[in-house]
Amino acid sequence: MDLISVLIEEGKNQGVFPGAVLWVQKGEQVIYQGAWGKTSLEMENENVSIETLFDVASLTKVIATTSAILLLIQKGFQSPRLLKHSHFSPKKINLDTFLEEILNGVLDVVKKKITLRLLLSHASGFPDTRPFYNNIRKAEKRKQGFLGSQQAKQQMYELVHQEPLVYEPGDRQLYSDLGFILLGECIERLSGETLDSFCKKEIFVPLGLMHTGFLPFPQKECPITHVAATERCPWRGKVLLGEVHDDNAYAMGGVAGHAGLFSTARDIACFAFSVLKSFHGGNSFFDSALIREFTQGYPNEWGLGWMMRTEPSSSGRFFSEASFGHLGFTGTSLWIDPVRDLIVVFLTNRVHPSRNNDQIKFFRPRLHDLIFKEMIHD
Repeated sequence: MDLISVLIEEGKNQGVFPGAVLWVQKGEQVIYQGAWGKTSLEMENENVSIETLFDVASLTKVIATTSAILLLIQKGFQSPRLLKHSHFSPKKINLDTFLEEILNGVLDVVKKKITLRLLLSHASGFPDTRPFYNNIRKAEKRKQGFLGSQQAKQQMYELVHQEPLVYEPGDRQLYSDLGFILLGECIERLSGETLDSFCKKEIFVPLGLMHTGFLPFPQKECPITHVAATERCPWRGKVLLGEVHDDNAYAMGGVAGHAGLFSTARDIACFAFSVLKSFHGGNSFFDSALIREFTQGYPNEWGLGWMMRTEPSSSGRFFSEASFGHLGFTGTSLWIDPVRDLIVVFLTNRVHPSRNNDQIKFFRPRLHDLIFKEMIHD
């Protein structure tokens, strides 16, 4: 067994995660791939494979939401508020378009200063998260079928609209799920489609991501046993298998700007390679100048949607300062180093059976360092 496989087996045996998939790619060439462990501790015979679907949690923020906003800007979508009033000339949205122009009259005075740029860079002033799903659970008791409905999603948006800011917009960066929930709402307002429909049509299908999407796939397309289990959820009363782990996303029906996406290592690497080619100007799917703007932020921790490499990093010690990526709460990660044309996708279900297992924080940098030592010779 090679040293990378030995390390991942060690992580599995020590309970860092029940199952994992690793995909390493340099340019177009896949230089390593492997799968380890079980999709569920309660399904002894189901091994993880390269094709296993994972709930990728906050990787949703870059694969779906950030990419959708970039494409809306790239394609010249226009602000609905300005289109509504005939005395305004149509105005294409850009990174400095105010949130108020898109959501049209739902925000208080302080929030009127928030732009798409501030939301993407986690500098909007919104707190990290709030347990709004509890409000929707209470409403479910009064009206059966409310949980996960369109009405529940709308209530979630309204709760975020009303949530007080914790700092002045632009003053600092604080990672915020709430900001990305609003970006999901912006995508729906601008496109006139649901977030999942827009992302499927404009991102997943064009890039050939055939095993990427919100909500569980139909059984005939993807048997439930091909999905990695996540947490034994205390309020849903079961181990989550094929439904979104994030509580707020689940309350919204599984489709949200901050979480909800399921994917495979192969699909995520395919997406990442398209980003990498666009970064270098060799692919027209994403505008090269926009991709570069979205993925520059060093020495700040956040660019636009993307996490920048700052010390200490989950990517370890050897990725270049130009590197960018993202993590997912369920135990997933993606790192791209444009200097070395390197893509590393590492998917685990570390929250199975409990989110209290945080050993992945220490395991990730060890793995990325070993990948460099064993495979990258420059």
